[in-house]
Amino acid sequence: TSIIVHLIVRFKDNERDCHNLKYNDIVFLTITEMIIPIFLAAFTTIIGFISLLFAKILPVINLGLMMSLSIIFSVVFIFIFFPAFMIVFKKSKKIRFFTLLKQNII
Repeated sequence: TSIIVHLIVRFKDNERDCHNLKYNDIVFLTITEMIIPIFLAAFTTIIGFISLLFAKILPVINLGLMMSLSIIFSVVFIFIFFPAFMIVFKKSKKIRFFTLLKQNII
């Protein structure tokens, strides 16, 4: 979940600073800027949980395996679906909805 927060904050920064780019280009720029830092943070966390595989207690080993695999899955999932969601649910649609809501059309 903290990965999503970092991506959204970077996206908002890029959206504010890069007026000359199209919306899709801002999403791509956000992903390219954040892929290395997020990968490194996830990698170090995965290494920490993988170290639990060398324990002698079966529940601890299972925890290490489960958490390592879940972090890998979440990072892959986020980098596949975050750009898709950002492109599908553009800001203009949200603004249009709230504008119509304020005008009592909806």
